[in-house]
Amino acid sequence: MAITAPESLARLNLLKSEAFLKISGTTYDSELKVLLACATMALETAIGRTLEQEAHADEEYSGTGGRKLYLKNWPVWAAGLSVKLDDQTVGATLYRLVDERYLLYLSGSTWETTVTDIYIDEPYLYGWRKGLNNLKVTYVSGYDLSDCYTCPAVEPIPASYVWEVPRDVEYAVAEIAAIAWLKGVGKGRGRLGLTAMSRGVEGQGIIRYIDGFPDMAKAVIQEYRNPNV
Repeated sequence: MAITAPESLARLNLLKSEAFLKISGTTYDSELKVLLACATMALETAIGRTLEQEAHADEEYSGTGGRKLYLKNWPVWAAGLSVKLDDQTVGATLYRLVDERYLLYLSGSTWETTVTDIYIDEPYLYGWRKGLNNLKVTYVSGYDLSDCYTCPAVEPIPASYVWEVPRDVEYAVAEIAAIAWLKGVGKGRGRLGLTAMSRGVEGQGIIRYIDGFPDMAKAVIQEYRNPNV
């Protein structure tokens, strides 16, 4: 019976390539997909956010009075982005998305509603009004992973495929999966025993199995870690 695995932050063909396992054919594809999915979950747990494409509806934030509102997940897509303050829609001309990461309230903006108490330190400088969970943001974040098990391991990516995962993230996930595969083979476990491999909260079973994150993954965790975690 084939093993069904969720999408991965690394291409299956990269893991099978000369850079990692040097595996040809499709005999072990199901098992390798599970390893990639486990490695993806483990990395996302460590950085404290999801990197695959995901929709977030009315995600709550507390206004600080500052102009920058950092979102919990990124990269953020501009399409479908909306903000509410105290359940009133904030006009899209009053802020802009910066670096696919945060919402900048524009200097000199004025509300189209009756809200007036949003001044900070200067007469014409405005910001996200202070309050506990007074802001709700609806948005889509992350990368499209739908081609993770079909996209070839070549650069540049062919136009017929969508693959925008940062290469450092992808290589970290592939390295975790490759170490787990080789360790299993080295111990005479053949095709690994994936039940034991995948056991554990949020993919941490694979990290215990390989005795911790490899150096590349550690660097990626530091680079992409959610500072709110």
